[in-house]
Amino acid sequence: GRLWGPPSALNTTTIARFMTSVQSMGSSSKIGSQVSAVVIGKIIIDEFVLRRELEVAKIMRLSLGGGSPQAAAALRLWGSNVGLVAPVGQNFHDEMLEPLDICGIDTRGITRLQGYVTPRIQIRYESERMVWTPAEGWDKWDKLNMEKLQIPCNYSKSNFLHLITEAGGGAEADLVTEYKTNNTDKKVFVSLEPVIHDVHEGVLESLKAQTMSADIVCPDWETSQAISRLRGTRILELKGSRSHPTLMGRYKVQSRTSCGRPIYKREASNTYIYHVADDSGCSRWYVGPMVGSTVACIFVDSDSLTPEMSVGTWNEFNSSTRVWDVIQNLGVRRKVRDVKFEDQDGKKRKFCAGDGHIIMRQKRRPPTIIRRVQFDSETGQLTDARNVSFFLPSKQSQVYVEMLKSLCSVSGVEWQELDVSKRNWEEVEKVRINAKDRQHLWKAVVDDETGSVYYWNTITDETTWDRPAELLRNSHAQATKRTSVWNWRGDLSTLPKGGEKSNETSALIAGNEGSENLFDFPPYVLSRTAKRLGMKTGVLAVRRGSMGSYVLDTENPEVVWAIPALKVRVVDPTGAGNAYSAAFGLALHQELEKGENRTEAILEAACRASATGASFVMCEGQPIPTQKMHKWLIAEAEELRSQIFAIPVPEEV
Repeated sequence: GRLWGPPSALNTTTIARFMTSVQSMGSSSKIGSQVSAVVIGKIIIDEFVLRRELEVAKIMRLSLGGGSPQAAAALRLWGSNVGLVAPVGQNFHDEMLEPLDICGIDTRGITRLQGYVTPRIQIRYESERMVWTPAEGWDKWDKLNMEKLQIPCNYSKSNFLHLITEAGGGAEADLVTEYKTNNTDKKVFVSLEPVIHDVHEGVLESLKAQTMSADIVCPDWETSQAISRLRGTRILELKGSRSHPTLMGRYKVQSRTSCGRPIYKREASNTYIYHVADDSGCSRWYVGPMVGSTVACIFVDSDSLTPEMSVGTWNEFNSSTRVWDVIQNLGVRRKVRDVKFEDQDGKKRKFCAGDGHIIMRQKRRPPTIIRRVQFDSETGQLTDARNVSFFLPSKQSQVYVEMLKSLCSVSGVEWQELDVSKRNWEEVEKVRINAKDRQHLWKAVVDDETGSVYYWNTITDETTWDRPAELLRNSHAQATKRTSVWNWRGDLSTLPKGGEKSNETSALIAGNEGSENLFDFPPYVLSRTAKRLGMKTGVLAVRRGSMGSYVLDTENPEVVWAIPALKVRVVDPTGAGNAYSAAFGLALHQELEKGENRTEAILEAACRASATGASFVMCEGQPIPTQKMHKWLIAEAEELRSQIFAIPVPEEV
């Protein structure tokens, strides 16, 4: 059952195929077979290493990562004919696809792109955490996300799409839109798993183009919490142009998008801020009267998700001199409401957003400029860069914390929390090991003659075939509590019988109802997340690792369903979340097609998804789709049905 392994030696034919500029790969024996389910996402290569010392780490196993291979494998466990659409780099080995071929996954939608290196990441397990270290290929990750993909002809009859999208969505999101446009004669069921490492308003605006029409959206708990905390600021403020003062003012986000980016319309006129990306790779934000046109008055070279995130220099057309001038002081800022409260000493404070700072105002005192904030979650104490401290009001303190964090995020102010607790699986905390700049001294480059990867030092111009140690300096840690991952030592225990509740399951169902922290209360988190994502008809399923998952049907928002996780032997949780999301979408699609009651279909799909995720946790690599495995999944899903509980959504939520 251990399918992933290192690629074998390359032969002459394989190397010759490396030199094709854009090449699709797959087994010729599958030509003519129709695909019923399509997974669209990314592929990276995971290197599982043995030792902590990165310079001498021994690679024990290679695996296809990125989420899409795991999602495709999960769908195969339920007998679907699955096709995978994803880009890979020029140096990708065909032999890495053998596990997918063995599972019967159609790989003709995987496209090799010239000039790119397939991103790699090193993963190692320590006592209470999983640490991963980005290696080569990540310097062009953003550009890779925007490369246009193609869906093979034998995928065209599929009416189920599972999309794994990075941040606000790239080329894969455009591909789904194009596919639905070309198949208006049938209902295409869209399952969406958003992967967002930095949740902010700009990402959310881009993501809503997919979530508003998706049939099911399946983020992790941390992402859902972050989305629920956003304050819903949908207005940009543009100022600083002398040549075009009539274009300055407030711009409100629109429901449509341009090149996967949000469109903003000026409140007082038909002027827009929009994004255009052409085939040459040029990406720009424009300010002009016609969306999609490159004839405009103001622009900036940037592929950022929103205009305020752009780090480039804005240019404006000077009608007097007929030349483009650089705008030194043009500012694009997200308009947010001020934060007001009375601290524990009875002093009224007001916080306003600034450019790189926030302004604190008090009566009969001069304004204070704050550029950094420290927060002690245990005491509720806030401290600014000048060591001026005060305590938040004891009532609803968490609400004010989230409002201030949002204000800091919009204003570019650093927010530091002194109390950093460990988190569950799939709730990731980044840990900087060395400066990120050192890692970027080296670039991975594909050799045109051999198709192999060599490494180039951008400062000294040194080249080497061996991966430099400096390339593995910026790591991330996925920390865990022993109590949050069942059977950490590998002891196999049985499932609780129907009706029995463990302490963890009870905590899952209770949902912190008595806590003042609404941001830990599942009904609040899911209700707010669905609203912020613009979901009116779909299902929101939020996975929480070993604690199970929560499900909200937006057509029946009065209740949130708590689905416990299976107790299984933990071997390797990598990809379990991706498997859960894909299996949920497919099962829900199949049950609804049968004409099942909507609520019953959702609960059945949730149980199948939990069983599928557990099957990945128990295996090193991926589980093999066999009849025995299929029977096990069905039996475990049936067992879970008796353990599902409903959490009523309070009226105030």
